[in-house]
Amino acid sequence: MQSATPARFLGSYEAAATAPIFPDTLLPNMLGHSRSGALLHRQLPPACAGLRVSVVIPAKNEAANLPATLAALAAQTDLQGQPLPLGSFEVIVLANNCTDATAEVARWQAQRFPHLVLHVAELRLPAATTHVGYARRLLMDEACTRLEQVGNPRGIIASTDADTRAMPTWLAVLQAEVATGAAAVGGRIRTEITEKALLPLRRIQARDTAYRLLCARLEDLLDPNPADPWPRHHQHFGASLALTAHAYRQVGGLPEVRFLEDETLCQALHRHDLSVQHSPNVEVITSNRREGRVEVGLSWQLREWWQLWLGRSHERHLP
Repeated sequence: MQSATPARFLGSYEAAATAPIFPDTLLPNMLGHSRSGALLHRQLPPACAGLRVSVVIPAKNEAANLPATLAALAAQTDLQGQPLPLGSFEVIVLANNCTDATAEVARWQAQRFPHLVLHVAELRLPAATTHVGYARRLLMDEACTRLEQVGNPRGIIASTDADTRAMPTWLAVLQAEVATGAAAVGGRIRTEITEKALLPLRRIQARDTAYRLLCARLEDLLDPNPADPWPRHHQHFGASLALTAHAYRQVGGLPEVRFLEDETLCQALHRHDLSVQHSPNVEVITSNRREGRVEVGLSWQLREWWQLWLGRSHERHLP
């Protein structure tokens, strides 16, 4: 299957992508029936009976970033600042095709945070499927199955990335938004750019974000969507994207593309008249790395912006 190709990715992950359409008749063969899916499934214990949210994290050579990501998930609270009920959410890390200690680091975090229901699986995927789109699909398929097995098809599949830190009420607000009727929720993704040398990059991204938010406001004024009301933002991407198991099954699962799998999933949701709510209260912070794991992603966009600024800076100093 071909990857969705963006006209221009932009810092907001906006892209013009053509999503593949999966007929409902193919659904039973999509969710959890591949060989890799079976290998993943066998590495995981049964889900807790009270499972409400399954958080999935694809991780390839992320030993340096995972501790902060998992510590943030271990610190999740409800809206009153109290710890979430034990077993109400789980975290599944898939270390695929790693050449570092990603899996070992993740397992050590499980010992560090014994209250965190953390499962770690390892896979060596074939060359044709060694991309984040396939890894995330395996995880989301498995999360969907686990929620259904405990009788909770309205439970939430929550995707994040291994270089991303969720705010303390990330899961609580996700659950609150779904409780009001949202089938899917895209969270606000902020980039951590604090180094003085990268301030020009932060300014470029801030301007792009301001433009995207103004566009979202204009859309709301011209064609308001009751299922995605203002205030809202413009992002619905893998670092903070959640949907119910019921919605995931209804659209046929995550399309298998090399990148922009989150964008193609949201297009599938729209084709099924399932709105994505862009909640400003669901928030994560992601890294500013410019060498990422996918051909097109935030790291790619940051790198493009940085090269653009360097080129303009060089032109200003020409005689």
